[in-house]
Amino acid sequence: GNGFYGQVYGGYLETMFGGAGAEVLYRPLDSNWAFGLDANYVKQRDWRSAKDMMKFTDYSVKTGHLTAYWTPSFAQDVLVKASVGQYLAGDKGGTLEIAKRFDSGVVVGGYATITNVSLPWWK
Repeated sequence: GNGFYGQVYGGYLETMFGGAGAEVLYRPLDSNWAFGLDANYVKQRDWRSAKDMMKFTDYSVKTGHLTAYWTPSFAQDVLVKASVGQYLAGDKGGTLEIAKRFDSGVVVGGYATITNVSLPWWK
């Protein structure tokens, strides 16, 4: 009806993190753009051994992003996404992603992210 969609999720979200989150998406009918907002609370899973993957470490973080989605009218098989927010390391920044869907269903794309974490932090 009004272009708003939402979801709530929780559990083991990926190999390294588990938690809970919610997302709201606004996409007007027949529009080539949309906006989304997600918020998550996650805890790091114990990655040191396969037998401990069901356990959590003491590290937890709140993440969230505001994302704009755009499908250009001149390229209906291309999706451009721009996000700003907080990432898993607690760093803040943005991501630009471009993806193309082929008739076969294969999607190929790339992205670039910049945050306020300096390179020495990762060493």
